[in-house]
Amino acid sequence: MNGVFVLSTLLISAGVCLANNTVGQASAYNVLAELDRSREDLVNIICHTNANRYSVRDGHTRKVETIESELRIIDGADSYSTITLNGHAFHSMHDLPGAWIMGELGFIVDVSRRDIEKLSKAGVIPGRALSPPEAEPLYEVDFFDPEESGWTLYTTKPRGAWTVPFSGKVLISIGTGRLRAIEWRSEHLDTPEEIGISGLTWRVEFKEVEIENRRVLVPSRSLYRVSYSTRSRRTDWIDTRYSDIQRFGANTVLRFNE
Repeated sequence: MNGVFVLSTLLISAGVCLANNTVGQASAYNVLAELDRSREDLVNIICHTNANRYSVRDGHTRKVETIESELRIIDGADSYSTITLNGHAFHSMHDLPGAWIMGELGFIVDVSRRDIEKLSKAGVIPGRALSPPEAEPLYEVDFFDPEESGWTLYTTKPRGAWTVPFSGKVLISIGTGRLRAIEWRSEHLDTPEEIGISGLTWRVEFKEVEIENRRVLVPSRSLYRVSYSTRSRRTDWIDTRYSDIQRFGANTVLRFNE
């Protein structure tokens, strides 16, 4: 791979790791290769999602609503079905009122990888080693994506779409080399006054599970936060949990009555 990766006090070049005593014996992992591996894991998955939406206005927090759905990730594309909002059925996520994330989990991995690869071609990936107390040591790799990224904000009232620039970070476990989280953040947005959205944050967390005797990476939680440029200091966020995760594919057998 071209380029030199600088992660804290680690130097990674052509797959060779040089570490000093500050980092100790922690292994350095190829960020792009891990994102490729993670992307391969995130195919042909079906799971249940439970998303709770909260709102803060003038310092007061309240739970607004709950959405349940079935999520299928087929060849990297997300598809939602059996969608209910507070028990009421909806045909599509685009029909839901308010600000909901309809993010493609494969998309957040693909775009993050693309932007980090651009940095690698420039010679350096900015990043650092994190050792939070009582938590897993991580590598944090930072990147920036311009407005042509394709991260799009959709609104229903009024109906519209806005492509937004953002800064991002990828967190990878030092101990296992597996992806732990990706976060995108966009601030100081200039949306129409009737929409009033000034900032977006989207964070997806991952974990390893065993499916069919194989350890694979799957989504565990996502947080989507929307800030508004209003005097009420309004912020909405959606906390989504993923459960009942299964894989389908080559081992699926269709049987017909003869």
